[in-house]
Amino acid sequence: MINLEFEINGTEFILNEKKNIEKLKSSKFKELGFFSRKMLKANKWETIYFAKNCFISMFKSIEKQAKIFDVDLLEELRFGPSGDAHYYSGPWGTSAYMYYVNDSLKRISFQTISNRIMSVKFIEEFEKRIVSIYGKPELDYSNKIKSATWRDLDSVVISELNEEAQNSYIHWLKN
Repeated sequence: MINLEFEINGTEFILNEKKNIEKLKSSKFKELGFFSRKMLKANKWETIYFAKNCFISMFKSIEKQAKIFDVDLLEELRFGPSGDAHYYSGPWGTSAYMYYVNDSLKRISFQTISNRIMSVKFIEEFEKRIVSIYGKPELDYSNKIKSATWRDLDSVVISELNEEAQNSYIHWLKN
């Protein structure tokens, strides 16, 4: 499985792990209500949790995972809203979504919004790291959105950049 070493607000989440309400609450996640689920076009069998203005970190052990070694890449990627010097941070919003099916985590989505420069920076930094581990992606440039996809036998990672809307997205999901 592709391993992003994905942490939100200091808590690690892994695809297929069982839902832990205390872990979600301590990471500042709340269950989505009816109208938010409608906006996301959620399936009725999914339970979705949401965290706003969260801090995300990935690739803590990239130096152990990387197949292409580049000194500039050998550090964890940390990103969040304004106010933390240890993260790429600035005047934009971040949010994360956890999708559970039968109490098992099947998808994690993360976004940065409202800042074109940092959305581009986040996607560039993310893609440099994931390419060093998993190689070149499948690319798609349709509908004004740049999309890159990495696949393995049981998981998929998709990065999307919508420069016009000033947003970037990362999706990590179970096949």
